Amino acid sequence: MAKRNSRIEFYTVLFFLIALVALVSNGFIARLSAAENAVDVYRELEPIGTVIDIVLREYVRDVDMEEVVEGAISGILGSLDRYSAYVSAAELDALREETKG
Repeated sequence: MAKRNSRIEFYTVLFFLIALVALVSNGFIARLSAAENAVDVYRELEPIGTVIDIVLREYVRDVDMEEVVEGAISGILGSLDRYSAYVSAAELDALREETKG
């Protein structure tokens, strides 16, 4: 009868179980950690909504909301880097017309 090496069997089973747990979890812990570090976009945008609300209520003249929103979008994209810019729908149509072959 062959002698059993229980230490090798133990480490083989242990390795198999660790591999199985790693496979089943499939990055679950990493996803939990990433979820904790995620930015709450709506909370970060709250000051913009507050400013727009104050402008709509207290500015001396009527405000064109579409123009205000386009200005906000333009400012956001312009603050990213010098290569980013907002192109309005009218400007995009004009650009497409100019570059049409």
